[in-house]
Amino acid sequence: MPRWAGLVLLLAAAWGCAAQRALHAVSLHYEGPEAPRLFAPSAASPAIVVAPFVDLRKDKERVGLYQWHNMTFDLITKPGTPAEAVTGMARDFLQKAGLRPRAGAWDGEVESLARVEADYAIYGEILSLDFTGRGTLPDAKNRGVVVIEVRLGSRKERQVVRRSVEVAPDEFQFILFDNQYQHLAHIESIIRRSVSRAIREALADLLRRLPS
Repeated sequence: MPRWAGLVLLLAAAWGCAAQRALHAVSLHYEGPEAPRLFAPSAASPAIVVAPFVDLRKDKERVGLYQWHNMTFDLITKPGTPAEAVTGMARDFLQKAGLRPRAGAWDGEVESLARVEADYAIYGEILSLDFTGRGTLPDAKNRGVVVIEVRLGSRKERQVVRRSVEVAPDEFQFILFDNQYQHLAHIESIIRRSVSRAIREALADLLRRLPS
């Protein structure tokens, strides 16, 4: 084997050893404008069951991938799975709107509303939740997509309304210091506000359509 071929193999092996991969947990909680307060916070405000969101993605653990030099970060959520985090965000939003959210089960269908132990019920599906980013000096490029479908059921009216929302950020940011923590903090922020926006747009629209 030629000497240069051996050198190429040696460099390739060294480069492979230098590459690293790690998990990075993103705190996924609702942030952004408050929900429209439709009901005064009191014991008389409607109760609403928030069924666990169903994650229809193949990879139900990750929310994205970020590359920074020779590091590749698999982005996961904390605490819990992405589906659990999105369910919690929906619950927080509804509470700020003046409802009384509670855990429960509902499959999103009209026929099962009679078994819901609340005035209303929410059922949601995660169709897409994936972000990618690459950080270099002096910039970072991040993009992603969040697609959710949410259904709101009224037990009294035996009625179900639904709303689908897609949020697809595509951002370029100047980064002064080539620091992995600064890069990761930026993509964390993008993920939080993108998912928050999807939750806000879906639920705010459905709440406005509640029967008076």
